[in-house]
Amino acid sequence: MKVNAAFQRVAILDKEGYVSRAVTYSKIDGDEVLELAAQNSGINQAQLSAAMYAIRQSFINFLMNGHSVELPGVGIFRVGVNAKMVDEAAKVSVDQIYRRKIHFLPSIALKDKLIRISFSTDPLETTTEEIPTEPEPENPDVV
Repeated sequence: MKVNAAFQRVAILDKEGYVSRAVTYSKIDGDEVLELAAQNSGINQAQLSAAMYAIRQSFINFLMNGHSVELPGVGIFRVGVNAKMVDEAAKVSVDQIYRRKIHFLPSIALKDKLIRISFSTDPLETTTEEIPTEPEPENPDVV
């Protein structure tokens, strides 16, 4: 896996410099994943696609109904929120929620694989990224 130098300006600290960033080569879409999984498993691609649809629907349904969901060998997903603090427990309500998000806890097996990744550097490749000082506007309907 490659890393490149990414320029960052951290406005809060009034500092700038370079850090290593993992290079993402591309996004593999669901059809490509299904095609490769069908080839590697010997399962018909249409059957595998139907199974993946059912798994995806179950996964989303469990998450949206307050369950954490484990994908074996990958990790655990759960829904979380950020909320404004209030001074009394009796004042806590859904009105304080300002961000919805999905938490991911990688499995031990995935973490072990991550440790084994070797990295290489291409010093000529750089990207520029500025870290914002204020949070981006929130869309509470997006999970």
